[in-house]
Amino acid sequence: MTKRWIWIVASIVVAVVVMLPAYMDYNDRQNEYYVFMENSSEHMTQTLEKNDIPYLIDEHGRLLIKRKYDEKVVVCCT
Repeated sequence: MTKRWIWIVASIVVAVVVMLPAYMDYNDRQNEYYVFMENSSEHMTQTLEKNDIPYLIDEHGRLLIKRKYDEKVVVCCT
């Protein structure tokens, strides 16, 4: 019986150790910005503001959105 418990605990520890870096990487990627539009427009920025979606406009005039808002952007802006 004790060997079984050792095996179960070891399996859980290994699973946590393997999954934790993947989860941390996922969270990092969700906070990255990506280019949604090459040229931002006033209509699009107003639509994003109306739907409470934060955005940035870079020095080249591109509209940047955080990855974690992908679904919300698709629903409101396409």
